[in-house]
Amino acid sequence: MTPQEIENLKAAYRLVFSTPDGKRVLKDLQARCNFLQTTWSDKPNETYFLEGQRHVVLWIMSMLRDDDHRERPTQTEE
Repeated sequence: MTPQEIENLKAAYRLVFSTPDGKRVLKDLQARCNFLQTTWSDKPNETYFLEGQRHVVLWIMSMLRDDDHRERPTQTEE
């Protein structure tokens, strides 16, 4: 992707997740995808699966960050 395409995609993420419904969905994803919990398990495949879920939320949150990193989203509040 070109830098402009990446910026356009980030703008789309910000648009979607800045709405009340988007904030509610992000909060739900954070809770369901182990955003603030450990993903360790004594079963390696389970750890991989849980960390994959968590990675999706981290990716979304990275797309919501400003380029200069002044504004870092934290767990959303309702």
